[in-house]
Amino acid sequence: MVLSSASQRVASAYYKRLRSDELGTGFGIVLAEHILRERYPGHMVSLIPADTALQAGWALSADDGRHRKGQGSLSGRKQRLACFFEVWKPGEPSRVFPADFRGNHSTPASAHRQLADSSARVEAVHIGPWNRTPCMAFSTALDTERPITVYALEASGSDRPLGPPSGNLDRRVESRNEFPGIDRPDPRGGPAENVPGFHIEPENGEWFQRVLAHTAMAGLAAFTGDGEVASGYLTEGQGKKYFSAFAHSVTGSIRNVHGEEFFGLPFTGTDHVFRLGDNRLDAFSGIPKYLFDLVEERKVEQYRREVHARMAEWSEKPVIWDERWGGPVSRHPDGSVLAIRPLHRST
Repeated sequence: MVLSSASQRVASAYYKRLRSDELGTGFGIVLAEHILRERYPGHMVSLIPADTALQAGWALSADDGRHRKGQGSLSGRKQRLACFFEVWKPGEPSRVFPADFRGNHSTPASAHRQLADSSARVEAVHIGPWNRTPCMAFSTALDTERPITVYALEASGSDRPLGPPSGNLDRRVESRNEFPGIDRPDPRGGPAENVPGFHIEPENGEWFQRVLAHTAMAGLAAFTGDGEVASGYLTEGQGKKYFSAFAHSVTGSIRNVHGEEFFGLPFTGTDHVFRLGDNRLDAFSGIPKYLFDLVEERKVEQYRREVHARMAEWSEKPVIWDERWGGPVSRHPDGSVLAIRPLHRST
């Protein structure tokens, strides 16, 4: 198939936008995690997709079974923030930071517009008292003629923990049907105005802390390829049925690799084969077997104690070249590993 010059330009612009979005997200996540670890030494930092977390309590679209008549869905997916960062330590209440990331191949003016858009996204989520939520927004400029530049905005908020220590993160998350909206106080003392958004009231802090912890555990289980375990951490509104349903072999992944050893520990997880140009690569994703046992048994509190105890050790060498494996191995402080190597054809 031969594309016309106009079609080629459209395709090129599409892939350029795709790359800028992906790289902008990557650079933003790395910078945000670095800032939070420096700011809160001795704490773990977990990244949780905002849509998945919010779906535990709010209907995000008219297709959601909890959608109320006359409620009207919130603004589209493109208008919702990217993620939450949970800064946590076992036995303590969490600190939560809404964050959003953008990227572009254009001028600083484009970054300014992106930051303005991201500001609206992060300000649509309030945790605790009105207008006291710390949040961050990042825009990465990928100019081929200049150094990569990351523009950032931050609202410091009150740095208030999410709520009292849960004491039992092992308890299942109950699904809720909250009405979306934020009550904005009238500076003149009149009635509050309800504006679009999500508000986690102070009395719901313990519940939302469990939502974040369980959503992170579901992501960890999915990273190993075990959809059944992941579904056990999710509510119906979060898509529990999609993880427990049959998955086609082209799109699904199965936890089918056991005993693979990295950093002196046996791992369990899944592997994928993909192409990079003319080369075929083998990628393994998983976590140490003893940690997966805790994830599978829904022992969230014990899992968090274990990874926090080894946080400093696992942060020392986040990337190594493993001669036995035959390629680079990247380790995250939560114990998860991504390993990649060339896949040689048999002769």
